[in-house]
This record gives sequence, C-alpha cells and structure tokens, in this order.
Amino acid sequence: QVLRAAGVADPDAALREADGVPGQYGLLGSPEFDPCSLQARPTDLLRRRQHTKAALVAGAALVVCGALLGLPGDGWGPDGAAAPPYAQNPAAEAALDPGRLTKAAPAAWETSARTDFSVWPARGGLTGDEELLRRALAVWARPGESVGVSATPGTQTGGPAGPPQLLYAGEVDTARVVILHDGLRLVRYAEPKDGSAGAALDFARTDGAGRAAATAVVLGRADGNVRYLTAPWVTKAAARDLVEPDSGARELTLTDGVTSPLASPVQQQSGACTSWNALELTDGSDTRVVTDLGELVPARLTTGRPGAAKDASGAKALDAWAPYACSLGAVRGQGVRSVNAWEFATQPLPD
Repeated sequence: QVLRAAGVADPDAALREADGVPGQYGLLGSPEFDPCSLQARPTDLLRRRQHTKAALVAGAALVVCGALLGLPGDGWGPDGAAAPPYAQNPAAEAALDPGRLTKAAPAAWETSARTDFSVWPARGGLTGDEELLRRALAVWARPGESVGVSATPGTQTGGPAGPPQLLYAGEVDTARVVILHDGLRLVRYAEPKDGSAGAALDFARTDGAGRAAATAVVLGRADGNVRYLTAPWVTKAAARDLVEPDSGARELTLTDGVTSPLASPVQQQSGACTSWNALELTDGSDTRVVTDLGELVPARLTTGRPGAAKDASGAKALDAWAPYACSLGAVRGQGVRSVNAWEFATQPLPD
C-alpha cells in the first residue's frame, strides 16, 4: 500500500527486486547485536582461542582419566566405594587424609582423667595401611550407591568435621574393618576382602559415653556369631546365657582386645527364644554385662532402682534378668544404650 501511494506502477515487482539485493550490514542482525541476548563469552578473538585450547586440553584429560578408570585391576580403587568428590574444601580435604588421623598412645588410658573412646589406642594389623584408611575416610565422607549405610536413631551420618581418631584397622573373618571416632560418633567401615560385594558403613552415637559405656564395640558379625573389640582396660571376657544364669560363664579369648566369636542373639526370634547370649567383661574388680542388640555399640545391662542402678553382675542380678532376657528382642535396633531390670515390688497374691 505504501508503494502504491508513492506512485509505484508494479509494487510486487519492486518487492521482488528488493529481496534480491544482498544485505550490506548483516552483522547488525547477528546475536552479538541483539540487546535481549546475554553475552557471557570473551569479546576478543584472542581470549576465545585461549578458551578453545583449554577446552581441548580438558577433553583430552577426561579421555585419559576415563581410560585409566577402565584399566583392569584387582581390589578397590583409591577411594573405594565412595562417590565422586563434590567440593574442594580445605577442612574437608584434611579430614580425608589418612596421614592426619589421630591415635591415642597405647597407655594413655592408664593416666587420663577420662576413660572413654577417646583414650582407646589404635589396634589391629592394618593400622598402617594408608590405602585402606583412605577408602574408609572417603566412603564416610561420600558413600556411593553400593554402600550399605546404617545408623542408630538420632545419629547423623555426615562426614567428619576434622581428622577423626583411629581405633582399629584389621581383618575380621572375611572383611577388612576400620573403626573411627570423631568425639560424638563411632563409625565402622567394612569391605569384603575379595571385593565381591559393596562396603558397609555403620554409625552410632557415643556422646556422654563414660567408662561403663565405652567397654566394647561390635567388630563384625558372620555365620550367626559376633566379635567385639574391647576397651584397653578390659582384662577378661566371657559369654553368658541370661536365660540360664546358673549355667556359668564361658571364657572367651582376647587377642589384642578382639574376642573370639560368640553366638549373637540378633537374628533370634522372640517366639523361639530359649537362650540369650550376653558378653561379660571384667576390669579389675568391676564386672559388666552387655548384649548385642544389632547395633555398633552393645547395650549395657543393669539392675536396681532408677537412679541407683548397678551393673548386672553377680548371682542376684543375673537371677533378676533371667525372666526378661528374651524380651530384649523388642528393643533391637532402637538406639538403646542401656536396659535396666527393676524388681518394683514382691508380695504374695491372695488365694
């Protein structure tokens, strides 16, 4: 219409002729000149070339890393079953360095004012295996999909805030086991020696655990049995059937604080309960009884009025526990640290 108003005889022909003329300022129509387009690239050609070279180098490095990861090998990689790292935080990196793990002196517990997990020495035959310790720390910080993670109720499962303390590193039955302590939690890392399955990571709260509560840790369970790592002040260990207190205690061997295996009641069904094994630990003149409730730290058994409860040692205390031993199955996996049996009252019933 504009062309007709201007007196053009054939407007259609004029439009076709205009379309055939090449544009002289095509650059103005490029994305660089679009005011609505965000420009995040370097504006000069030299910097673009530098970024292109960097991208090519990064791509080559990725190919090399992929090739290295694909190489055949036996056993675990440097980080084991850990997920890929997601942050480069100096504090987090320090916590994952096996060279910075803390270790208590072998005799520190003898002179320390505290007698808890913080004074346990590092034991086991693999305390110097930095590759194993590195895998344990890496899996703790970022467990991969193949890692089985368990924690007592109320226990955080995050990575360590700083270098933790090493309590144990060694072989237990068919697994390599590492026990670590960060002041508030105990952490057990276990991997099969033949690499046939994924790793396992278990957490337990230990805040406020004194001498009575820091007597033993579950090292591993296999074939219905359980092994414990005992406190350095424990001088004797024995297995005892709570259901049959008169049957006596069966002495267990202690090798560098590790007990010989004893039958665990973890898989025992309540309806078929005819016995309940407990671990009896002696420390000088004190004797304590603990039992495996399916968690990392066994539960302490006591008797007596609340507020004045004592360890379930001695004939009278064991007799008091006998009727209730099988009821312990009701609190398995509940984060229970101690269980008390209290005879509230005894009186004859009327006829």
